[in-house]
Amino acid sequence: MNKILLICLTISFILTPAFTQQKSDTTKITRDNYYSFYLPFGPNVTNDRLSREEISDFIYKSLKEKGYRVLKNILYKLDSNTFISLQGYDFFNKIGYYIFSGQGIRENTRNETIVNIEYAVNDSILDVIKTDSLPKNIIVFNEDWYRYQEDKSYNNSDVVTYEKIIEILRSDIDHYFKDIK
Repeated sequence: MNKILLICLTISFILTPAFTQQKSDTTKITRDNYYSFYLPFGPNVTNDRLSREEISDFIYKSLKEKGYRVLKNILYKLDSNTFISLQGYDFFNKIGYYIFSGQGIRENTRNETIVNIEYAVNDSILDVIKTDSLPKNIIVFNEDWYRYQEDKSYNNSDVVTYEKIIEILRSDIDHYFKDIK
């Protein structure tokens, strides 16, 4: 009886890592599916997100490495009376990026609709512009897209960790800037 129990325990210890590893290897977290990998809030789950500055610095460095001539913190003219402050702009390629400061409730899907633009100047008055679109050459990123988690009681290979959210940000940069240059 003890031999059978010992054999069963040995087999389970050998096979358990293989099964959990197989799940991790077949499941790849990408920019298209990462929202489905967020864990529910709990005592062992740590939630955080990349800050606007972290996202901006990462985009800036990535674009510079790709050969873009990006300048930081540029006033961009939307129309004759309205300017917005972009986190980065390349005058040569005429493309820039704006990072929406989300801090909203975590959603189950990625919402790419813009509800308002902060730090806008309209007729020399600081204002907030309500809009659902910007010119096509201005790419909008959202802080809320870059939330990550750690779980002390879970296999973090199936969780959106800091490292994975950096991969997703890198993938977003490649996706949004793919047709330029």
